[in-house]
Amino acid sequence: MRFLPLLLLLALTTPALAGWPSLAEPARDPDRPGRKDGALIIAIEDYLLVDDVVGARANAADWDQWFDARGVPVARVVVLRDSEAVRESILRQAKQLAGEMPAGGTLWVVYIGHGAPSADGQDGVLVGADAQQKAEILYARSVGRKELLGALKTGKQAETVVVLDACFSGKNAGGKALVPGLQPLVPTVIKAEGRVTMLTAGAGDEFAGGLPGVARPAFSYLALGALSGWREADADDDGAITLGEAVAYSRGALRRVATDRKQTPEIIGPLAGLKVARPRLDGPNLRAVEGAPRVAGEVERSPEVERSPVVVPEVVVPPAPEPLTVPRPKEPTRVANPSNQGNQAPAARRGPHPAVALMSELATALCACRDADCAVRLTAAYEGRMKALAAQEGTAEDSEALESIAARAQACVDALAKSPLPLGESTWEGRYTCAQGDTHLRLQFSEWSEEGEVAGVFGFAYSPKQVGGSFQVAGQYDPDDRSLVLTPGRWLNRPGNYETVGLEGVLSEDGRRLTGRVKNPNCQDFEVVRVK
Repeated sequence: MRFLPLLLLLALTTPALAGWPSLAEPARDPDRPGRKDGALIIAIEDYLLVDDVVGARANAADWDQWFDARGVPVARVVVLRDSEAVRESILRQAKQLAGEMPAGGTLWVVYIGHGAPSADGQDGVLVGADAQQKAEILYARSVGRKELLGALKTGKQAETVVVLDACFSGKNAGGKALVPGLQPLVPTVIKAEGRVTMLTAGAGDEFAGGLPGVARPAFSYLALGALSGWREADADDDGAITLGEAVAYSRGALRRVATDRKQTPEIIGPLAGLKVARPRLDGPNLRAVEGAPRVAGEVERSPEVERSPVVVPEVVVPPAPEPLTVPRPKEPTRVANPSNQGNQAPAARRGPHPAVALMSELATALCACRDADCAVRLTAAYEGRMKALAAQEGTAEDSEALESIAARAQACVDALAKSPLPLGESTWEGRYTCAQGDTHLRLQFSEWSEEGEVAGVFGFAYSPKQVGGSFQVAGQYDPDDRSLVLTPGRWLNRPGNYETVGLEGVLSEDGRRLTGRVKNPNCQDFEVVRVK
């Protein structure tokens, strides 16, 4: 018998890449070349007040998987997403990771977000998640390229590789300034001192855009594809793909498919010849994706990430459908043996079907998830391997084992969907009213424990004055009356004479809406809904 692709039975899907190969499941390198490496991944998709970079988180997740496949220890892989990626955190994590690097390894830094020219026009800056629509505040909340390289110098690593999927022209895809008043970039040569090499998405006066037909930043996707082993990237056919070849492949691919802009990735530093991967995979068919329509979000913020009005996406995980019961043959099916020329039965495969171990691994991981996003990511990561194993034949015993494991996984997913508590990480969008008027509110919880302990960031934006800020919050949830009390902590980004405020609210029965009052005499009510 042949097994059905069991992951499809969990009713969790992810968007296709419209002709671009998925990079979500890289093959593990048995040599573990990254065992002495470290990586800092910074992905800012959701900016507070400037244009979003749609697809940044998805690309960052693929890079995270790639580092894992190379054997980079999980303790030396740091990922900063969205509101986590503010100036202080970026520099602190860079210095800390550099200090933990062993001798002989490679320290990787991947940044996917906005760039801008520095205040003097002599350098580029990496724009922090809490940047605002004022040049002086954008500069204050960003990290210079030279500043970042300085923070990385303290490590014992043999070499440093910095991948920058950002442009430093200070303009968006439509040619408009990211924020008013930015200093034009003065054409200069950015030097990478020592064993440091930078891979950049384009020249200083260019725009770093997305892939045709899919909302993904182009350079960090194409460079990762090349470093994952796309055969087309091995320009000299020597059986190895170097950093320089990865950039050259990205440059050629963008010349072919990005007809709406000029984007020429560059490599700066001495490590262009560093061999990273073996060519073993087919890359995208550039002729097939050439001219694909631009996806909403490549130029302006797409409807899916508009801040107002807030729409709560429903995560529906239905009970396991009928096909979850894997069909059982009337008698065990033997594994095909092409060399068997007689009528005797071929030797049966010893041990359980490999899909059994893989499904058990997935079920254990699913049952450890605390939110639906986690379940979606896991099923996407396992889907390719499960489909491949489903083509192999197996026995009735294998079917029974898979049926039992799938039922356990489905029970965990169903319970997760029904859980009213937003355990773990979650993002809430809405509004509150204080003296300045109706103000946009984003609560991003980094922790919501089963004991009711809650911690996160209170982010706000007052559109009429183009003012925004953020500060830490912490508090306690009481399941008896479904009440949540949040107390303000230290400022992360303080604008003018604004004061921190606390919140007292009630969680709705479905766990998707918080309403209550702002704890300040000059304020009134607030309302947010869970969006992630």
